[in-house]
Formats: sequence, structure tokens, C-alpha cells
Amino acid sequence: MDIRDQMDVGGSRYDTTRAMSDPSTRKRIINSLTPEKEVDVVVALETLGLPIGLLIAENCDAGFVPLREKNKIPASEKHLRSVDVPYDHRDKTLVVDARNLSDDQEVLLADDWIESGEQIRSALNLVEPLCDEITAVSTIGTDTNEQYKFLEDYTVLEAID
Repeated sequence: MDIRDQMDVGGSRYDTTRAMSDPSTRKRIINSLTPEKEVDVVVALETLGLPIGLLIAENCDAGFVPLREKNKIPASEKHLRSVDVPYDHRDKTLVVDARNLSDDQEVLLADDWIESGEQIRSALNLVEPLCDEITAVSTIGTDTNEQYKFLEDYTVLEAID
């Protein structure tokens, strides 16, 4: 069965939680989102990107770093780096503990779904200065959007294309 067939459409995107609840589908998704190139760290966006990123990190034998919303990382402000996400409908600030990344690391950025592209673009802008290279962006799927031109500079791994 196709991965897409196991996800109900919910609003403008698929319900990734349903597909991830099936062990064989989950394994197929995670394997398709795991790059052949070695990565040192998987940085995952909350909320649904966190479990996906953790599973990819396990598959890669890589470190795992969460990218969370403001006030959700229990670290001193001096260690945190943040970026505002320019959404039309609400304010959002993504935060990472910079101590968990270094300029000699190859990083994979993971999220469950790319809708407008604003969150992943902001995450790239936040993480890129803190590491050696973003080796790939992994996501179950993306909505077709002309705003994704910036992703052409990256290897993008999708379970649904």
C-alpha cells in the first residue's frame, strides 16, 4: 500500500500521525527520509517533526537536537539562538540550544510536513550558521508552492513526492 493511502487528508495536509502508527509504514517512511550520506546531527522541528527526527537520528546513528518554540528549552538565554517565523496568522519563535551544534557537524533538518515553507526557511537560517553544512532536509511531504525555490540549494528527502 502506498504511504499516501494510509494518511487521511486533514485540512491542507495529510495526517502523518496515522501513517506513523503502523510499524511497517513508519519504517518505510523513516528509511526514505534517511540520507545515504553520513550526518552527525539531526535537528528536528516541533511538534510532529520531533519523533520523526529522533527516528531518523537512530537510523543514522547520529545526535539529535530539538528545535522548539520559545520558552520550551530549559537552558540559559545565553546558550539559546532564536529566529522568528514570519507567519501571517500568528507569531512563532523557534529556539535551539547552540551548545548542541558545532561548526564541524553535518546536519540533517527534519520536519513532518512543509506547508508554506516559512518554518523550514527560518529553521535553515537559524541552524546553518551553527554547523558545517546542512546535508539534507527530510520531510514526509510538501505542499506544492512556488515559495520553495530556496530548497533547490539542498538535498530534500520526501516519503511522498
